[in-house]
Parts: sequence; structure tokens; C-alpha cells
Amino acid sequence: MSDYVLVAAIDLGTTYSGWACSFRHEYKTDPKRIFTKQWITGNHVSLKAPTTLLIRPDGETVEEFGYQAESRYAELADEGKHEDYFYFKRFKLILHNNMELTKDTEISDGKGRKLLAMKVFSLSIRYLKDDLVTTVNSRMDGNLAPSYIRWVLTIPAIWNDKAKQFMRKAAEQAGIDGNLLRLALEPEVASMFCQLQETAGVGEGKKSDAMLFKPGDKYMILDAGGGTVDITVHEIEAGGRLQEVHRATGGDWGGTKVDDAFAEIMVELLGVKVLKKFKKNNVEDSLDFLRDFELKKRDFFVDKDTRTSLRLPASLGDCLHETEGVSLKEKVAKSKFKDDIQIATDKMKISASLMRDIFKKPVSRIVQHVLEMFEKEDLGGTGTILMVGGFSESDVLQKAIRENFPNKRVITPFEAGLVVLKGAVVFGHDPNIMRGRVCKYTYGVEMLGMFNPILHPFDKMVVMKGVAYCDHLFDKHVEIGQIVLCGEPQASRTYYPLHYDQNILPVIVYASSKKSPLFVSDESCKKLGEIMIHSPNIHVPLNQRGVEVALTFSGTEIEVQAKELTTRKITRTTIEFLG
Repeated sequence: MSDYVLVAAIDLGTTYSGWACSFRHEYKTDPKRIFTKQWITGNHVSLKAPTTLLIRPDGETVEEFGYQAESRYAELADEGKHEDYFYFKRFKLILHNNMELTKDTEISDGKGRKLLAMKVFSLSIRYLKDDLVTTVNSRMDGNLAPSYIRWVLTIPAIWNDKAKQFMRKAAEQAGIDGNLLRLALEPEVASMFCQLQETAGVGEGKKSDAMLFKPGDKYMILDAGGGTVDITVHEIEAGGRLQEVHRATGGDWGGTKVDDAFAEIMVELLGVKVLKKFKKNNVEDSLDFLRDFELKKRDFFVDKDTRTSLRLPASLGDCLHETEGVSLKEKVAKSKFKDDIQIATDKMKISASLMRDIFKKPVSRIVQHVLEMFEKEDLGGTGTILMVGGFSESDVLQKAIRENFPNKRVITPFEAGLVVLKGAVVFGHDPNIMRGRVCKYTYGVEMLGMFNPILHPFDKMVVMKGVAYCDHLFDKHVEIGQIVLCGEPQASRTYYPLHYDQNILPVIVYASSKKSPLFVSDESCKKLGEIMIHSPNIHVPLNQRGVEVALTFSGTEIEVQAKELTTRKITRTTIEFLG
């Protein structure tokens, strides 16, 4: 990956996606010079496009992506031709905390039609990849060879190992060479980009002439996106490298929860039957109504008492009248929302009080989680909260964080929704900026050990040639909360074959949420995967045929290194998590 010309980053988000890139020679002179794609819809220019994918009836070919996918689907619906198409929105959340994820996992579109999730993700990544390459080549004299592009794909830090590997395989299926691809943890790369800022917004519109952080500073990164919220803590070391102080935590409390709360109000006000009819018969109007709320929620200021005005499709009122025989104005007047929602011709006006309630649940959950984190001992001396991600641009969330943490410096960089994407480009140029990370789990290998009647139950005892062994032991390699150096093998353990004719030694790796599980059968343990180590020297005594096994946390993936003691041969491979 050393002979690259361009770093290309893709951010496939829950609600919005985009890409960015920079040339190697430009990064050396101005690392902040990063080109980002601008997406155009009507008279509106957006820094990202909706994560919306329209696939043709063959289930293989992309019809459109982003705003064009929404518009094209509406056109097909008006012509009555949309039923055979696959229409996917906000599908990324299927990967969050999904321990049952495999390469054969299926995903349903809005009509209940299913495709392989791997297919949906790979087609989306391929669209963004091809769009990036086409744009770059159009600005060059000739085409850039694929081998000269270093790719970076962003992922939430709170995802499990299965989801991370799933994204890598989806990218490879999209035509990205796995040897030229790095996965980047979103809060980490956001932190990297912010290190480049000589000045940054501090508080409300104030400026600081000093560098954002200096060696020794600890700060919290609050990465609030559309789907997930990632929170971690970094410390700046001498030389500018980053050390993770606390492992990434968070949950699915992103901006989509605000949309869900608004949808619940509409269901309570109009009923499921009316809304289903509206969405089915008036696809374009339904998309425009939700898109308008998406734009207006970004511009909502928590301290203002003005009403939020949404464009009201006439077709929504028609559906209500056809179903229940009443007008929208009459329906609202008889509901619990009569003081909070006004209907005025082609407008629905929502009170500031109700809008604040719509934001309340996800914002409260984020604040509560940050409060819980600051109670931890290892966060002592953390004086800054760095807010990045699209949801961090919300005035409601920013004010809630500042009010609840008055003694912390709260920073929201300009265009916070692009910080992760631009940071991924920085990471592509300088992937070694992270020195160490905190283990999210305890990792170990299944083994057969000597039986101890004090520690081991007799139902796990196995007798071989008169010797009592204990089966299914968890042999710990690294512990939850332990700091592991990026790219360096951790403490090794040596394992031996059981029989003279055994020429393959299976290494089965498990992860646990406990510090020291005794057995791999413990409910906290999850099997991650296994590799087979070949040990052909069957004529060597068993006690000399050991294999030293060490785990390496090389960034965002786990590598197993096995060294045969007799031949000194080293085998390195990544764990297959998806089966």
C-alpha cells in the first residue's frame, strides 16, 4: 500500500452517505485539502446523499442511489411500475449488535421483499466507489490505475467483530482490492481530522487561537450519527499519536430516533390505516413530507418558541377524508395535539414544545450515557467533549451537552457531519497515528488442560492414556479493558497436538464480556472463528511440536499469528467471523 497516489474514503452511513479523497502530493503540503462530493437534488445542494438504494427487478443491478433513488422510485410508483423493484433505506442498522450475522443474512426492503444483506451493502459501496473513480478520472489526463488508490471505509467503533468483517467483505465484493483497503473507526478518524485544526469553534461561536489539543490532553469524542452514537476518550501523546483511554461505547440513539418519534406522533394522530394508504398511493408526496421534516429538524433551535412549518401534501388530507370522512383540521382539533399542531392550508405547524418532545428521548439517552462515562476513574482529567457526526449539528443536542456539562469545553467543528469522512482520508494517509486501543472484550483460545478437581467439574473431565484433562477451557490472551498496542502481537500462548499422527492443530478463538471466564461454554463467551495450523513434523516428539499463538489487533481487525516451534515457520491469518 506504499506506492499509492490517491486516498479514497467512503462513509456508508445509516441515513446519509458520501465520499471524499485527496492526492498524496497535496496531502504533504496541505493535509486539510480534501475533496468531498456534493450531491444535488432540485435547488438543494447536500454534502451527503440519503443512504437509499433502488435495485432493478433482477436483484443485481443498481437503478439509482441517494436522492436520485428516491425520485426514480416515486416516478415508478406514479406509473405503477415500482412493485418489482427493491427499495432499501437506512439498512445499515441491521449490522448493529447483530451476533447472528453471517454472509447469508437477508434483509427486507420496504415492501417485505428480501435480498442478501451482503448484496445490498456491496452494491451501495460499488456505486459510491464507481462515482468517486469516475469523478477523479474526469479531472485527470488519463485514468488512475486501481492499484494506485488506497481505500478507506468507515465503521462505527461500537460494532462487533462480525459486523466489521461483514463490511470488509462487502467492499471486496464491490470491487475494492482487500490489500488496498483499510477499515477506519469513525470516532478515531474524527479525532485525527480535528488534530489538523489550528483553530476550532469553542462554545457558542467563540474562537481559540491555540491548537485544539496538546500532548497530555484527554478528550471525549461524541460521534452522533444518524443511526448510532459512538463515544470514546483519547489522549494525545508526545509526537501527536493517539492513545485510546476508554473503549468505545454507545448505542442506537442517533438522529433516526427523532424521525421515529415524529412518525409515532403521526400514527397516533392519523392512524396506521390512513398512513399506509398515503404511503402506498402517494409515494412522492410521502417522500417529500419526510424529507421536509428531515431538513426542518436540523434547523430547529431549542430556545426559540416559533412553530416548525412543514409542507402538507393535499393527498394526505384526501386519504384521511376518504378513510374517516373528516378533514385534517377537524382531526387535529379533536386530538391531544390540538394545542401543538396547527393546520393552515398547505402547512402543518408544530409547536416548539412538541418539537422538543420529539428530540427528548434520544438526547436524554446520550446525556445519561455521557454522565455515566464521566463517573469512571480512567476519565479523570478529561476536560473537553468533541462533538462530531451529523446529529451533533443539532442545536438541541449541543445545548443539552453544554447545559449538563458546564465545566467541560464543548467543541463542535464546522461541518461536523463531514468530520468522519474527512478524517478517514487523513487516516488513509497516516494509518499509524493510533498507538493503542482499549480491548472491548476478553479474548482467548479454547484448550484442553490438566484437570484440577478443585476448579473443574467432573463432567468436563476427559481421560486420555490414564491422564485426566479438562475440556473446553478458556485460555485468556487479552483482557477486557486492557490496552493493546496497534499492530503488535500480544502475549503468546503455546499449544501442543494431542496425538502423534495429528498434523493439524485447530485454534478456536472466543470473546467474552467477562474478565476471566473459566470455560468457553460460559454464557458470556461467543465463538469468533477458528483457523487450522498445519504441523507436518509428526516424527518429532509431542512436547517439541508446540505452536506459539498470539493475537494482533492491527487496527480494526484481529489477526492470529502462529509460529511452529520446530520449523520456526510463521503463519498469519485473520479470523473468519461470518462462517
